[in-house]
Amino acid sequence: MNNQVIDAIIKYLESKSQLTEYEKDIIDTSREINKFPEDRDGILKQLSKNKKYNIEKEELLLAEAQTQMKAVIKPITELSNDELKGNLYNQLLIMCSKYKY
Repeated sequence: MNNQVIDAIIKYLESKSQLTEYEKDIIDTSREINKFPEDRDGILKQLSKNKKYNIEKEELLLAEAQTQMKAVIKPITELSNDELKGNLYNQLLIMCSKYKY
């Protein structure tokens, strides 16, 4: 899945008058990724919020492979803001790939 597909999904969702909780979380995740300056607390909050979707470790590794990122396991407190945003982006990839419209 590329950025154009994600952007199209986000635009579609933003044009809808009624959103499901899942759709709202996709939009919130996208907004948090694109926020400048970045908000570490906001990124952590959205990462935690998205946990309810049971995104599997295998899916995250696949998303990392698709974005050609190197998978490194660290405690969340040791991750840089860029690494946190990368994780949030991977969640967005997975959420959009599972989205049925």
